[in-house]
Amino acid sequence: MFYPLNYGDNFNQLLAVVASQNLNQVDRGRLLCSRTAVWQEEPFIKWLARCTEQKTQSFAHSDATKWFPRSVREIKFKDMILNAGCKIELTAMSTAPLVLMLRPLSGGAQQVNASFVQVEPPTSLRDYTDTFGNSCQRLILEAGPSTITATCTVAVADMIDADPQAGLMLVSGLPDEVLQYLLPSRYCPSDMMLADAQKIVGQALPGYGQVDAINQWIKRKVRYKYGVSNASTTALETLKKRKGVCRDFAHLGISLCRSLGMPARMVSGFLYELDPMDLHAWFEVYVGGRWFTIDPTQKEPRGNRIVLAYGRDAADIAFLSEYGPIQMGSLQAWVNLA
Repeated sequence: MFYPLNYGDNFNQLLAVVASQNLNQVDRGRLLCSRTAVWQEEPFIKWLARCTEQKTQSFAHSDATKWFPRSVREIKFKDMILNAGCKIELTAMSTAPLVLMLRPLSGGAQQVNASFVQVEPPTSLRDYTDTFGNSCQRLILEAGPSTITATCTVAVADMIDADPQAGLMLVSGLPDEVLQYLLPSRYCPSDMMLADAQKIVGQALPGYGQVDAINQWIKRKVRYKYGVSNASTTALETLKKRKGVCRDFAHLGISLCRSLGMPARMVSGFLYELDPMDLHAWFEVYVGGRWFTIDPTQKEPRGNRIVLAYGRDAADIAFLSEYGPIQMGSLQAWVNLA
């Protein structure tokens, strides 16, 4: 199994990790970091060749750093800065209150440099924070067509972290705010999925090992397909149909993790180079004392994500909740390098 490297620390620390990996894992890591310029430095490529030729774990970190000038060795892996947004066209049949979740907040693996929500025709917006810590915008649309445009500029991590050693935590040791993510919710009937979860994880170690087993099983067994699910589809239905879209994949992963005693929450946001581009959904699991990002819709672990909202399932993180007669029109989303 591929062991993901942690690229968040400085270059010297990364070299020490790379020196202990085997050929296939190093090559895989290089591909995942292809957008990081330092991996393309000729000294690194020569050093990598020596590592893989010797196929030894004793290739010293001190020896590795000889291949790099000081300026290169001290380079840190920088975050990427993304411009993202969406444009929503809709028509209100009469006066209609709305709640939006389209403004990201700084925290975790992202730093928000700018964020704006604009409505045409103009109307007043009022921001508030919901019980999950998400930024929400309240507004009232008058009857007729309207356009909502949300844009943001955010610095995000180029990679997502993984830790196969992160273990299952006892409930008694979980932070208070994490406990709610153990409970069944509207789209995630985890109390009905324990037997299935146990079969899926097999002999995987409790904690991140089980999370990865669930992630890999969903990738292998569930087909990404539009039109086979709707706004009422639950994780139990997706488990039976083995088809769905990103929200269905996330609901299934959340439910299986919760059934095994691992807190899991749903995330909405933007993913750079998502194909086809749209607002996206994935999930996070709390093991080893922290949250880890999991996205079964992607073949490889991918960073460059902008989080818009967290919640128990899709009911908590809808980008638009209407409380009046609304006819949805088009939705366009984009994510570009700043």
